Amino acid sequence: MSRLLFVVLFFNSFSICAQRDSILYGIRCYMVSESKDTGTVWIQQNIKTKHGFIFNGHYFELFANGKLKINGNYKKGARTGKWIGYYETGQKSFVGYYEHGLKSDLWMKYFPHGQLAWKGSFFKDMHAGFWRYYYENGLLKAMTRYLIKSRAVTGKKIAKFNQFSFFPNLTYNYIISPADSLVEYYPDGKLKIRFLYGQSGGLNGICNSYYSNGKENFSGAYTNGQKSGLWNYYCSDGIIYQKIQFNTKILPLISNTDSNAELRCLYLEILPEIKWEKEFYPSTN
Repeated sequence: MSRLLFVVLFFNSFSICAQRDSILYGIRCYMVSESKDTGTVWIQQNIKTKHGFIFNGHYFELFANGKLKINGNYKKGARTGKWIGYYETGQKSFVGYYEHGLKSDLWMKYFPHGQLAWKGSFFKDMHAGFWRYYYENGLLKAMTRYLIKSRAVTGKKIAKFNQFSFFPNLTYNYIISPADSLVEYYPDGKLKIRFLYGQSGGLNGICNSYYSNGKENFSGAYTNGQKSGLWNYYCSDGIIYQKIQFNTKILPLISNTDSNAELRCLYLEILPEIKWEKEFYPSTN
């Protein structure tokens, strides 16, 4: 009886191990999660530490139908190197890189049919350098550039030693700011928006917005992120809908040629789709 029980337990344990381990793309992996709806997650090594288990080596996610969803690598619990994502059709959904668990270098995102949706670089999970966005028809949708605005070193300065100063426990703080301009286009290639940025971060300079028919939507300027001077707002037929003088006084609704412009023009301010916010490292959250 005991011999029979041993055989049953042996085969049961073998069956469990067979379900938890598999060869994926030539690599023996260990299953860490499974769902009939979302699929499975596999890792090459699941290392036990005093704080629990951490991932290491090749990482795979599979759709419920068994097709590859995500392929990447972990190093001692942090994402590293090249990562690739896929749609269920097998088409790539994204390609990007990680360094010490943070997004780094060039990233590219794709539409389901394979057309590039956007591409840009990251620095410690923050936008950096040139970014370009595209419509599904392949035409440019928007472009902008992000700049590493500043780097601050924190640490307590200690006494000089042989004319050198030392800062123990140095940490680096970075802030990503916009640079140059943000330009957006309509799907037919017509200019939609042009906003200028200043090196100090935030909007600084003349900004213009346009209707899809090419007529101006508004024009004005920013100073240190605030609207300044005279701003003109237009109906889609080119008639001035409203003029506002910022930093001095607000003028009433006026029109150069038609005093009833505001009655026949339901004005809608056309703003950028690409929203910019300051990004910090280390994160302030």
